[in-house]
Amino acid sequence: MTIVGDLQRARHLALAADEDAARQLLVSLLPRVEEADRDDYALEVFAQLGEVYLVRTAYDGVVESISRIRDCLTIYLGIRSGQRPDLAGQVSLSEAEVDHMICRYTRRVEFLEAGLAAARGDHDSAAAHLEALIEVPGDIDDLVSEHRNLICQTRILIAVGLCDDDLYAASAPVWTEVLDFLQNAGSGGGDAETDYLFVTGALGYARFCIESGRLDEAEPWLRRAGARAQARGWRLATARAQLERAAACWSSGAYTETQDLVTEAYPVIAEHARAHDVSRSWLYFGLIRLGIGRLREADQCWEHAERHWGEIERPLYIHRILLQRSWIALFRGLFDDAIAMVEEARALLDSSPRHSCFSTRGWTLIWGTSGGPPPSPRWASTAWANRSRAGSRSRPGMPREPVGTTVVRGAGSTAAGWRNSPTRSTSRSRRRWRWIRSDTRSSTPALAPDGRTVSRRRCWPGRSQWPGNRTTPS
Repeated sequence: MTIVGDLQRARHLALAADEDAARQLLVSLLPRVEEADRDDYALEVFAQLGEVYLVRTAYDGVVESISRIRDCLTIYLGIRSGQRPDLAGQVSLSEAEVDHMICRYTRRVEFLEAGLAAARGDHDSAAAHLEALIEVPGDIDDLVSEHRNLICQTRILIAVGLCDDDLYAASAPVWTEVLDFLQNAGSGGGDAETDYLFVTGALGYARFCIESGRLDEAEPWLRRAGARAQARGWRLATARAQLERAAACWSSGAYTETQDLVTEAYPVIAEHARAHDVSRSWLYFGLIRLGIGRLREADQCWEHAERHWGEIERPLYIHRILLQRSWIALFRGLFDDAIAMVEEARALLDSSPRHSCFSTRGWTLIWGTSGGPPPSPRWASTAWANRSRAGSRSRPGMPREPVGTTVVRGAGSTAAGWRNSPTRSTSRSRRRWRWIRSDTRSSTPALAPDGRTVSRRRCWPGRSQWPGNRTTPS
């Protein structure tokens, strides 16, 4: 097969989530590309490798791919501007081909930069790279569709990254831009690239709707994404659609359906070894077991989730799962273990630059330490003393005989309900969505990470920091 044919095959493998096979094929192409002396093929190899590494959270590989692409582009820009006349005679491509290559891979490298920044939580940098991607000059007919797809894919990555950091209000205008593309691509019958963007965007937007309480709006997107993925034979995308449906079922109280969907999706998710999806599966396995009173099994499930999130360095997710595990330790009377988990969770929260004031506020609402330092060893005794005044006759080291069953039941509900978003503290789904929509305009006091009272509008970037309503190059 030709180099071009192998590059296309590698791309289709990546779209089908077979990144290992795609990476091996791309790496094997490098000697042939070098022998053919085609820098445009080399740039395509590194652009595809960078995207594969980005999907698999191998960020060092993304950085290396970006560096290789930029080094090559710098040389060709110097040649075209007349600054490197010593290399002009070695170029085998025509001037039109060089301009085409510079335009195409400048856009591809901006996409990789934006995706990497979003994954690392540097949302301002991600927005800047998106703006640079939109404004890359070049009016080349055969690159118009690719440019439009890159802009949409970048917006999806940025919106997902914002949701991962609980910045739902900031992600809302970005999702609005994504929806414009998805609605145009929703008729089906497109090429693989369009279908991939539709499935990825629909799953991401459905998750945003679920976590902000808009379950009715999430359902059709999940159904269409799952059908499109199944028609393409994309097993992982189909399983991810099932996982998001499980999240929606859990939010609506359909616990049996949650168990069935997660159990059905997990083998494929485990096979593809996407750490984030694996951890989310174990999260729901633990919630289900907690709901039927199997505390030890729930703790084991969440321990698996914590380990996998640790592999990809997601401190906010580890912080949340530690809080959930501390509840189980508390229920079992293991107060020292609970205190250790709380201290570790608070340390992760304080050390992470990605947390918002609502992460701290949620921690405060649960443990009642007012955003101050981690609880002291006396915390358990104080907590149980407070509970005894509320109707529970118990303290550490003594048999628990809870009289105030409402308090205990409420603690269990809090543990089971604490999920991937602080918006869970708002009870009704529509009310949660109104909270999301109004939050950037609200001045209700909230706790900052250091315990100070600040305005909510300072918790995340405002809408003005995001690129405007342009979906095509200016």
